[in-house]
Amino acid sequence: MSKDIPLSGGISLILSICSIIGGVYFLISEIMSNHFVLLQSKGILFLSLGIGLFFTFRFQVLDAKK
Repeated sequence: MSKDIPLSGGISLILSICSIIGGVYFLISEIMSNHFVLLQSKGILFLSLGIGLFFTFRFQVLDAKK
């Protein structure tokens, strides 16, 4: 019995990492160009998406280990 990460967990981990990187990139570019508006920020959107996917991944892995 191998303790491999389930495929959906791996995909959500990759997506969450990409979303967090994208969110940081958008956030920096918005702050640099002075277009930072909290409610319209792509950076905030991507960061929250990435964090949400990361926690989804964590729970999937924890459930798989039980």
